[in-house]
Amino acid sequence: MSKDDKHDHDIDEEDDDLDEYETISILDEDGEEVEFAILDAKEKDGVTYLLVLEVEDLDDDDAEASILHSVKPDDEELTEDEVAFEFVEDEDEFNQAAALFQEGNDEYELEK
Repeated sequence: MSKDDKHDHDIDEEDDDLDEYETISILDEDGEEVEFAILDAKEKDGVTYLLVLEVEDLDDDDAEASILHSVKPDDEELTEDEVAFEFVEDEDEFNQAAALFQEGNDEYELEK
């Protein structure tokens, strides 16, 4: 699992090659749009956590997923229906969120 910077985005549903995954598009540091598949979502203490994987890595068994968390939008252009997420950078929060996804689920392996 990896970490990165803050991004605002819309969540879009895709039906083509992604089966039942919802996707999220995020601008990287070069301004290029990167599409992520949402593998799982959990909520704790009013914060939504998303376990995401770059769409291009869906077939790669060794790919590392990332964790996003919802944040209070500071962008006045966001509407009520839009949510701002950022990659979890704090190590303690990252480990707690990773534990949420592992709870009762042997599909996810946490690497410290």
